[in-house]
Amino acid sequence: MKKIVALTLSLSLSLSFLRADYWTQKANFSGSAREGPAGFVIGTKAYLGTGYIGPCLNDFWEWDQTTNIWTQKATFPGVVRNAAFGFAIGNKGYLGTGTSCGGGTYASDFYEYDPSSNNWTQKANYGGGAMGYAAGFVIGSKAYFGTGTDASYPILRNDFWEYDPATDVWTQKANFGGTARIYAIGFSIGSAGYIGTGQDNSNLSLQDFWEYNPVSNSWLQKANLAGPAKNWAAAFAIGVNGYIGTGRTGSVNTNDFWQYNQLTNAWVQKAGFGGVARNDAFGFSIGTKGYIGLGSNGNYLNDLWEYNPDSTTSVEKIRNTKFQFSIAPNPVKELLIIDYSLNGNEKIEITITDVEGKKVFETQLQTKTLNFKLQTSN
Repeated sequence: MKKIVALTLSLSLSLSFLRADYWTQKANFSGSAREGPAGFVIGTKAYLGTGYIGPCLNDFWEWDQTTNIWTQKATFPGVVRNAAFGFAIGNKGYLGTGTSCGGGTYASDFYEYDPSSNNWTQKANYGGGAMGYAAGFVIGSKAYFGTGTDASYPILRNDFWEYDPATDVWTQKANFGGTARIYAIGFSIGSAGYIGTGQDNSNLSLQDFWEYNPVSNSWLQKANLAGPAKNWAAAFAIGVNGYIGTGRTGSVNTNDFWQYNQLTNAWVQKAGFGGVARNDAFGFSIGTKGYIGLGSNGNYLNDLWEYNPDSTTSVEKIRNTKFQFSIAPNPVKELLIIDYSLNGNEKIEITITDVEGKKVFETQLQTKTLNFKLQTSN
């Protein structure tokens, strides 16, 4: 007599909702809301202080990416100020220049911050003299910055300087390649630095964008910002991409957000900044995430937002999205049909495992609306 054995196939279907190009609000800044703060990033922590809230300020704060907690640190030892410039090299941060908000007084002093001891040490004054509203970047072990203005405002500047913390020496470099300006942005990608946007002597918002080569000490104009010309924007870089967002076009606050790809020299518009439109905010990046916060929209702001770019994904719970799907038939014998609809730039990853947890199939779905069919008979 022939023995008949019935086999049952058990499939476990797991859908992970992958999101990219989106903003998430983080803990509000614990100090006073303000515009024009300056700061830097060391490791997984951001440091910022100074700024303007009617009077100028000199308090200083640390934000921990891991814990999402703000902690007040040692007060910046210079006079209260706005429009300062900050950067980090190695495990030390540096902050200086700016305006003391009284009668057009500008500063040239610079200080080094050591997070391990929570102490400030005064360093050599900025080589270009008293000034504020500058832009710059760090390449390797040296910082570069310039443009801005000084007590001769409305005359603007385009001189550019290099700072070497190993020798505590400022060295003048080739003047910025574009017109003199204030309220520009800066960031670095690899061995190149970038300065762009801002406002010229005619109070016009700008959209030109320039690359600095420290080896040849030369500037090269790159593709203009594809969006509206702007000033007082915020910026940061992640990998081979730079990002610019918020700021003002003329006198109108904005929240548009743009990505610059160093490899293609092209701009692409991304998801608009998650908070309200603003100007004079603070932008920075830690690892694969970018951040913009504080600033002003007529009122001083204290919110902080995290940006997740296309190059990274984050698993979000399906119930927190507008993703719609249905699976049929249930149970399935030979043909599984999934109907789904996406409302944004999300991606759907389908993973099928057997009863022992072994992965037997996986794929990604990227089309916004689709009827996906999967043969399960094998």
